[in-house]
Amino acid sequence: MVGLGGLGHTGLKLAKAFGARIGLFAASRHETAGGVRLGAGKGITANIELIRIQQIKEAYERRLKSDVKYRFVIDVSSLG
Repeated sequence: MVGLGGLGHTGLKLAKAFGARIGLFAASRHETAGGVRLGAGKGITANIELIRIQQIKEAYERRLKSDVKYRFVIDVSSLG
């Protein structure tokens, strides 16, 4: 894995849960979807920071400063 962003840290959680060692993490969309389903069945999810659409500029500025711990996810209820 290159980096520990949204996909990377979830991949590490999967590896830990199933006792896998990862040397190279490259998969098709189909294989990735299967891994996500497998992880969801074990309660493995991505860590996120939920933001409102009104915080999008702040989130972008934080990204530029590398001040992001988890993946940003926009709360769609804030769009209305």
